[in-house]
Amino acid sequence: MKLKLFKLFYPCIIVLLLFLIFARLAKEVIENETYILDLHINSWVSGLRTPFLTQVMKMVSDIGMAGGIFVIGFILANLLYHKKIVISIGLLISSIGASLFTYFLKLIIARDRPELTSRLVVESGFSFPSGHATTAFIAFPILAIIIFFSPKIPKICKFFSMLLLTIFPFIVAFSRIYLGVHYFTDVAAGGVIGVTVTYIFYYFKSQYNYD
Repeated sequence: MKLKLFKLFYPCIIVLLLFLIFARLAKEVIENETYILDLHINSWVSGLRTPFLTQVMKMVSDIGMAGGIFVIGFILANLLYHKKIVISIGLLISSIGASLFTYFLKLIIARDRPELTSRLVVESGFSFPSGHATTAFIAFPILAIIIFFSPKIPKICKFFSMLLLTIFPFIVAFSRIYLGVHYFTDVAAGGVIGVTVTYIFYYFKSQYNYD
């Protein structure tokens, strides 16, 4: 009984810590305490711009959102095909919940995006938190988790696939700053939301053996 309680207590602490990190970010953004830091980071990143890198970052940004949605859909279809109903419903609810949370938080905080003159792509709506970062930090790490637990994939393929899928969300987040449509704290907050959902998925996948 104590072991079961510990197994439940530990992930709750992790989720609580992630929530507190997000809450602190949101508080500082609302109080405009991160504005100078965000401006410095955006200014530094804009100094890295080249025509070639801009095309790469546009592609990465598009893959981060559209590809992320496709990956989540693929994972759900695969889980349902293998009759993993409980974890499928959990992933669906948590993914939709994270998207709705991000959407409504944008409306509540109503943080403007960086100035139009600094943007390399057209974006509408508010800035905090980043929906692209949220989606990327859910979809690609969860796919990495599924690959990790798969017994049919060779170890070397697992290693490189998981490495790429773990790094890619950070590149997506960077692309949003590079393209001038988000601040650092926007993508950091989106990342925390995504990591929270991913961790919950990992917990149920590992503890309850949803192969």
